[in-house]
Amino acid sequence: YGGGVISVQQNEKSKHETAGLTQRTHEAALKYLDDAGELDTHSINPYIFFIPYVNFASYSQKEAFSFFSKFSFIDGSNAKNLFPTKSRTYYVFHPLEARHAIKSSLYGELWRKIFFGKFFLLYRILMFAKRKTKSALKKIICFMTAKRINRALHLAGKCEIVSFDIFNTLIFRKCRPAEVFDIAEGKYNASHDDKIHSFRQARIEAERKAYRKSFFREVTFDEIYDELANEYGWKFAEDMKSIEIQAEFDVIYPNEDARKFYDLMREKGKRIVITSDMYLPKNVIAEMLKQCGYEGYESLYVSSAFRKRKSDGTLFKHIIRDKEISPSEILHIGDNMNSDYVMARREGIKGFLCKK
Repeated sequence: YGGGVISVQQNEKSKHETAGLTQRTHEAALKYLDDAGELDTHSINPYIFFIPYVNFASYSQKEAFSFFSKFSFIDGSNAKNLFPTKSRTYYVFHPLEARHAIKSSLYGELWRKIFFGKFFLLYRILMFAKRKTKSALKKIICFMTAKRINRALHLAGKCEIVSFDIFNTLIFRKCRPAEVFDIAEGKYNASHDDKIHSFRQARIEAERKAYRKSFFREVTFDEIYDELANEYGWKFAEDMKSIEIQAEFDVIYPNEDARKFYDLMREKGKRIVITSDMYLPKNVIAEMLKQCGYEGYESLYVSSAFRKRKSDGTLFKHIIRDKEISPSEILHIGDNMNSDYVMARREGIKGFLCKK
């Protein structure tokens, strides 16, 4: 310890040696914290700092979680525990409290690993099955609920403001979103001598890391590329940033049905706002809309600019406050069952789920 990293390879050492080494790591870490006094816990990467003891606690089935209870992060008014503060036995007999703690933790995956111990793999399998079942049910409900966008005309007549989602509503891509990264990789390799490979995986991982570190509900394009810069250098990040944006412009085209409806709303004098959960900068989104023929809207709300999202309702709350209008006077049109329909209706807005 003491500035270095202790690596424990259980397949190379006996269980006794491994347990002893991880326990000494734990004790050294405790001593470090005691000596450090005031410690900026935001600078600690728990996946590096705590993993040896996490493995030890899971392996030995110990109830020693006192070390983890030292840490919590504050996000606004909500305290989010980094690790369990009570024993595994306690949480087994209080499953609702365990579920709440896991969902509110900034590092839920690490929390689950500690809590489930050697049953962690079984938990992952069950959660995978649950996600697949939930996804299938969601598709069925979407199929039954979604309608063609011209069916929203009767709802729009009763509303002062009409809000539109962007991607898969006003604008389509010629490919899947992740395939844009493959296009960007090809553009980079065509104009640079230092060829790159597997940019899609690196880009997705960078976004995941940015979300993990962020204390906001949304990350920005710059924060994602900060992660890539840490890995591949600032020169690459700056070049690739502009290339990815250009790749986005190359693959977009307007949804003609949505554009006709959009123009009809303008003719009827409706106040139009555009609302999107997107990491791209607001000015880039505005240029995309202009390229696809969408102009004359009153406001553009992009989650990366306001650090609020449709998917949890906070962006809708912001629109209601900003426009100083009753939620029932707003119609929101989009293609996502949760973000554009369920969350809009939860905030009192008239949500309309349109077919893709």
